[in-house]
Amino acid sequence: MCLKSNDCSKHFCEHECLYNAALNGNTQRLVELILNGADVSQTSMPGRHQLIHFTGRPGCAEAMKALLDAGADASAVSYDGQTPLHMAAADGGIEQVRMLIEAGTNVNARTMDDETPLHQAARAGEEEIAKLLIAAGADVTARDCYGQSPLHHSASRGHLGVVQVLLDAGADMSALDNKGDTAALHSLSDAPASVKLMIEKGADVSVRGQGGDTLLHRAASLSAELIGLLLEAGADLEATEDEGKTPLHAAAAWGDAEHVRILLAAGADMGARTNDGETALHLTAGSPDALFLGFGHESDAKARVLLDAGIDVNARTVSDAMNSSRAGRPSKSPLFLVLAAILISAVVVEASYGDRLPEFRECVQVCHDENCAPGKDATPIPFHRRLLLWTCASECDYTCQHIITKERLAAGERVVQFHGKWPFPRILGIQEPASTLFSLGNLWAHQNGWRKLRAVIPASYPLRPWYEWLAGVGIASWTFSAIFHTRDFVATEQLDYFAAGASVLYGLYYTVVRIMRLDRPTPRRRSVLRAWTLLCVLLYAGHIAYLKGVRWDYTYNMTANVIIGVIQNLMWLWFSLNKYRQSRRTWAIWPSIVVAVVVMVMSLELFDFPPVWGALDAHSLWHLGTIPPTVLMYNFLIKDAQDDMAGSERLKS
Repeated sequence: MCLKSNDCSKHFCEHECLYNAALNGNTQRLVELILNGADVSQTSMPGRHQLIHFTGRPGCAEAMKALLDAGADASAVSYDGQTPLHMAAADGGIEQVRMLIEAGTNVNARTMDDETPLHQAARAGEEEIAKLLIAAGADVTARDCYGQSPLHHSASRGHLGVVQVLLDAGADMSALDNKGDTAALHSLSDAPASVKLMIEKGADVSVRGQGGDTLLHRAASLSAELIGLLLEAGADLEATEDEGKTPLHAAAAWGDAEHVRILLAAGADMGARTNDGETALHLTAGSPDALFLGFGHESDAKARVLLDAGIDVNARTVSDAMNSSRAGRPSKSPLFLVLAAILISAVVVEASYGDRLPEFRECVQVCHDENCAPGKDATPIPFHRRLLLWTCASECDYTCQHIITKERLAAGERVVQFHGKWPFPRILGIQEPASTLFSLGNLWAHQNGWRKLRAVIPASYPLRPWYEWLAGVGIASWTFSAIFHTRDFVATEQLDYFAAGASVLYGLYYTVVRIMRLDRPTPRRRSVLRAWTLLCVLLYAGHIAYLKGVRWDYTYNMTANVIIGVIQNLMWLWFSLNKYRQSRRTWAIWPSIVVAVVVMVMSLELFDFPPVWGALDAHSLWHLGTIPPTVLMYNFLIKDAQDDMAGSERLKS
């Protein structure tokens, strides 16, 4: 800062000293510079703000007064249209707002975004400043370039005091912004308290958004309290949006079981259909994908509420009915979809009893309200966890899993799963440390096998390229497995599935090549190899297309991998036993040992149990158990290649 008069010249330093004095509210220094002839109208670069723009903050009122007394322009406009009144209103300088109003500045001046000072005061939650501006003639119905009024800005941020001031001044609660949202619709997800206040003040609960949805449609996916409030205010239970969905459809698709229950109790029509002929049950059970996004238990719970209420389980959608009539085959009813959902949840979600515990849900809700809600100071998340995309919501979920687990253990109750997984303690933010470590162990086994076979098997050996591809696919598969177990997201899960599918299918592919010796350059073998390669490529492409384009089906994926794995294991078992009978060499039996060990460790998945020492569950032990067989199999391939090459040499000699 410039504190002494002899610090400045009439050029650069004068400019610097003026702005330092204005920014810091150093009135004495500012007056001294003004008396020495400083130009109070000079602008900053690149913002081209005048000195007076910077004196709107609390504590700088005297500095603004000195500038006004020296002739500064109270209505000076910056490059983006900001006047000193805009900045004072946003910064909370109530004394400066009074001065500027008394100086005759325009209280409805517009920025480049068409915001008035009242917009900025409303957004900042400055209740007293809003009162001053309104008393001076500020337009409470002014719209910015997004069509939003000061009420939109204050309501969406939960500034209830400002909302009250604006409503008392006649703000229009039915005004629509450019997206077709009223202030209530705009605020529903982020500031429900504002919506409650506006409803109490008589807001129209039947107003519709751009897609034809009402407040009740949106509340149906958000809050039981809001649903009750809107029903008390007379919201239409059977209002339909542009796709024909009622609030019950919205709750079935995006809300939770309690929301569905409340709407049914209020008399919602279970038989209501969307434009596609879907009932609420279709929307609840017709997307098994939900089971793999981490909330399949909720889809199941909503379906059960509807079934208990007597919804028609044989209702058909429009497309199903058309397809059925064309093809002469039965269509998929909600009953089929519910049974499919329950079948899948029996595999991946039924053990997730913890998700349904009331104490767990209450814990997560309280944690979220206290830490993650707008305006709350969340507990800081360490940098290494943020790198792994841990958020406030996921931290709450993880913390509550362990709180509930400790309480259950203290009460002598069993440990339960949450979201299909056991509550493992994190290490450096890693979600499943043991499975991640053992996935890396398998990655090492394939990398080590790749290194050894390249060192021992010459490049001229015809099967070496297939073995190198085996190692490459294995390395990729276990890399994605390690990533998935580090952090379980939809994307990491899909990559893990796709890589694992490629690894399993390639295992069968190279097995057929080795056993049938399709590497040999005879015309017939070449033709078979081309056909076999094309078939495997088409199988994999179809597998991915089904999972991505038709349905993300856990049961189908597991079934496909198991069938291919069983065929591969049976082929190696047959080949190994035959080779041992012919050669009587110990290493020839190694594939049989590999098959036995793999089958044994895979069976662990059928007998899942709580983690030993809190860290080792059946899945992680499965990954651990596949490391030795992988090492042994690469050793067999090397021995087999050496024996094959030695046999070729004997034939030549």
